[in-house]
Amino acid sequence: MCNPFLLDSESRLAHWKHFRKSLVGKDAIEQVDAVAKYWSLAPLGICAYDMDFPVTWSNPWDMLYHNQWCRSAVAIGMDHTLRLIGIEAERMKLQLITDDLYHDLLVLHVDNTYVLNYAWGLVHSLPLINHEVIREWQFSDRGYFQL
Repeated sequence: MCNPFLLDSESRLAHWKHFRKSLVGKDAIEQVDAVAKYWSLAPLGICAYDMDFPVTWSNPWDMLYHNQWCRSAVAIGMDHTLRLIGIEAERMKLQLITDDLYHDLLVLHVDNTYVLNYAWGLVHSLPLINHEVIREWQFSDRGYFQL
């Protein structure tokens, strides 16, 4: 598999669309696993998003077009990807967590079972992660709101 994040802007967007279509019809664990692996290819750089102001977070098309990634941006990209393939927003929440390994890490919880963006490219089960939640958000038709 080529790294889609190394492609030009238009090709990145086309690749992401093709990737999303390839996930339709698969079971939930296959979908979240594929999303974790896909987004682990994003080249990480400086902090791209302010976690205190979700209204400033870009839409996924702008995110992919500009190709500026940090761990938080990757979690947001995962959330968008899963929603666009049909997973209901109510089944997911973004959580800013802290634990013994990470300070202020944004992770994506799916079905209160799976955790994405905790270990790079892997899906964890919720009970395996001992953490404290600082803040959490969920998507609605008007954008992200704090829970």
